[in-house]
Amino acid sequence: MSHLPTLTALIGIALLSACTLPRTSPAGGAAASSALPAPATAPRATLTGAEWVVEDIDGAGVIDSSRATLNFAPDGRLYGRSSCNNYSGHYQVTGDGISVSQLAGTRMACAASLMQQEQRFTTALTQAQRFAFDSDGALLLFTGEQRRILARRPSAEASTQ
Repeated sequence: MSHLPTLTALIGIALLSACTLPRTSPAGGAAASSALPAPATAPRATLTGAEWVVEDIDGAGVIDSSRATLNFAPDGRLYGRSSCNNYSGHYQVTGDGISVSQLAGTRMACAASLMQQEQRFTTALTQAQRFAFDSDGALLLFTGEQRRILARRPSAEASTQ
């Protein structure tokens, strides 16, 4: 019975990894060797549930031992940690589109590097327009300028240690 969430997640990942969209080159042609992650098929259900932990912001990674998280509530609330502060707001999903609004946060001061990471995170989050999942089940949020946030749900093994 305790393996049901893991089995469900694995089935979902397998289903989502079977679909990909062709990546286009800057000139508008299809790229031969790679593909964008598949669009979400059951949007809100796939976002809600366990917390997502941010592993990358705009290809720059995240500072070791810092914590940025995403929690999507079924009622459209979004909340988490933005590196230094806590935040909350609202999100709306339409197909593979997403919009984030009314983002507010606590106002603690931290080291300059954490504050810069937090700014990159909240900017990319509020500008998110599309989401997808990669073949490993990681959540990708994309802005119109293709800036991105990559987040994963912690594995059951990691969360019990």
